[in-house]
Amino acid sequence: MSRYFLFQSSIPRYEANAVNAHILIDEDEMVELFKQGYDIAQAASVLRVNINLLLIKVQEMNRLGMDFKLPYTPDAQFFRGTKY
Repeated sequence: MSRYFLFQSSIPRYEANAVNAHILIDEDEMVELFKQGYDIAQAASVLRVNINLLLIKVQEMNRLGMDFKLPYTPDAQFFRGTKY
């Protein structure tokens, strides 16, 4: 069984991306960028992450009680073209 197959069958993509977002994106740095007036695309660029990953992070932080406005809906399959 390949590693890719295990990933596809054991964890939904969104949940896997949410875990990655929490690991890769520092919440304090992200919040500070938003306070400074950065939009989602600018913040993703500064943080050096895919905009969809940042959108997922914001969405997850909203679930934890924050109140960020999401300008776009994240594409949970944004890694679909990536080769492993």
